[in-house]
Amino acid sequence: MLGQRMKFLLLQQKYLEYLEDGKVLEALQVLRAELTPLKYNTERIHVLSGYLMCSHAEDLRAKAEWEGKGTASRTKLLDRLQTYLPPSVMLPPRRLQTLLKQAVELQRERCLYHNTKLDSGLDSVSLLLDHACSRKQFPCYTQQILTEHCNEVWFCKFSNDGTKLATGSKDTTVIVWQVDMETLQLRLLKTLEGHAYGVSYLAWSPDDTYLIACGPDDCSELWLWNVQ
Repeated sequence: MLGQRMKFLLLQQKYLEYLEDGKVLEALQVLRAELTPLKYNTERIHVLSGYLMCSHAEDLRAKAEWEGKGTASRTKLLDRLQTYLPPSVMLPPRRLQTLLKQAVELQRERCLYHNTKLDSGLDSVSLLLDHACSRKQFPCYTQQILTEHCNEVWFCKFSNDGTKLATGSKDTTVIVWQVDMETLQLRLLKTLEGHAYGVSYLAWSPDDTYLIACGPDDCSELWLWNVQ
């Protein structure tokens, strides 16, 4: 069955190329003497026979949804044939590229100071050196210290537009900070209270109008604020 399927795909390409070249008799011979005796995919053979009525090559390519004789259609055919063949017979397409990509991804996972802004395609990958981001490209210096909370900060979350930061603390308060987009410094915008538990999780609404908070595992309550 598998052999019939592969042979059918090859003969179908042969048949279509004959039709595109205007060799109708040769195409008809392929249809009658090679495709039909396979007794495989009879419905498709009926469709192929209808292509004999195409008056020009453009009409044939449009009706058959086929790229035409050449590299594109033959490469596509080869890719389909490869799906039926085990790797021991024929290597999968772009196998070396796949292996290289896997190697680079593994190196990035092990990169201590990996900077996602520097991620790029395989074109910039060096075969001579392993991937390694410099510590100088990693934020290693304190830019600002926030001291408004009086206990441990358990969770922080930036708003979806990046202009605000919400921090939740064991001291039972939630503080919303405004981000100065020029200096990238934070200033206190408002303090949210109203619960007696520490804040273990925060989430913004999609439009950043509301902020929801929940406490630790032994707390079943939720708190919702309009932060506008």
